[in-house]
Amino acid sequence: FARGLLVVEGDAENLLLPAVARKIGRPLEKHGVSIVKVGHRGLFRYSRILQRADDTIMPIPVALVPDRDLPPNAAKALVGERLTEGEWEQGSKDAHIANLSKDAGGCVRVFPSEQWTLEYDIARKRDCAILIHQAICLARGQRGRTRDQIKVDAVAEVLALQADNAKTDETIAVEIFAPLAKSGLSKAEVAEQLARLIDEIADTPEVFQIGRAHV
Repeated sequence: FARGLLVVEGDAENLLLPAVARKIGRPLEKHGVSIVKVGHRGLFRYSRILQRADDTIMPIPVALVPDRDLPPNAAKALVGERLTEGEWEQGSKDAHIANLSKDAGGCVRVFPSEQWTLEYDIARKRDCAILIHQAICLARGQRGRTRDQIKVDAVAEVLALQADNAKTDETIAVEIFAPLAKSGLSKAEVAEQLARLIDEIADTPEVFQIGRAHV
């Protein structure tokens, strides 16, 4: 009965996209958009249901939101033997990127994340780095510190990183993302915290779209 579908891999997208939609003034429930979380990378297995062999276009737009899964060079210490973007052969990288969108067609379109995962790509945006770092710190928790205290400390930590001219947006994002990659921190808990932080932002939909939502 949905008027549109978002097909996503995991908890981060499932929890964050509704919050982003609310903040830009287009709540999913108001527009009849449902999210389908499949729990793995095989998004096409579900989108094909709405693709017809006779090329009939179903009247339900479907957006697939996969991770691009190209770890940046700065994340080599996090990924170990896994290839970072700079280690991929160009042909293999092009094939990997093309493969993400191979099942688009009809009413189905594909919107891969910008580089690696949704959380990392959010951290790469200077206006969003504070939010994701706050969410990670809140999910980890600190005994004896209130939520507000943790948020304030997280802001100071990111501002200090951004003030360091030796650091790039990429290396800062890797530092912020590291707890999710190394410590087994729950992505669902981080996404839940981030969704709450987004809901608390006082930005108007216009300001949020211009300043923060380009992730």
